[in-house]
Amino acid sequence: YVADWYHDAIVMLDTANGKVLTQVVVGKAPGGVQLSRDGTTLYVANRDSNDVSVIDTRSARELHRIPVGQHPFGLNISPDGKQLYVVNVFSNSVSVMDTVTDQVTATIAVGDHPYCVVADPEGKRLFVTNTGEDSISVIDLSTQKQIHKFRVPGKPEGIAFDAKHQQELI
Repeated sequence: YVADWYHDAIVMLDTANGKVLTQVVVGKAPGGVQLSRDGTTLYVANRDSNDVSVIDTRSARELHRIPVGQHPFGLNISPDGKQLYVVNVFSNSVSVMDTVTDQVTATIAVGDHPYCVVADPEGKRLFVTNTGEDSISVIDLSTQKQIHKFRVPGKPEGIAFDAKHQQELI
């Protein structure tokens, strides 16, 4: 699944031969994409329409769009697959979306110009890169509040969690 920012679409490719299978029209300026744990749903952050498209991967059609904060980009699904975390770059927040009801259940304030997000494997903490202030926000998911923010060098964007060593990689 490839986000085609220029044409406001998701391109579904056959990776064996590189051929386009189909395209699905989504909101304006799609960026971040996240597949559900079972592979049946694709979530797409639409930066310029401030929403997330929900796509049924079996039928290759957009089911609906969920409004979130301004300029959504980074997406991450919880380890249990029940929540989707959506980084809202211009709102300095993360929207928490229930993947069963497709409703936003919480909005969590984070640092300046957040970009990407990852949950720890236990689903207890969320880590958000803040490119506007060179920091990482740490969210306690039981309270849905920021509990710590630490500085990192440069402009942090991408982030991954190394479960073996219990550390995040920026």
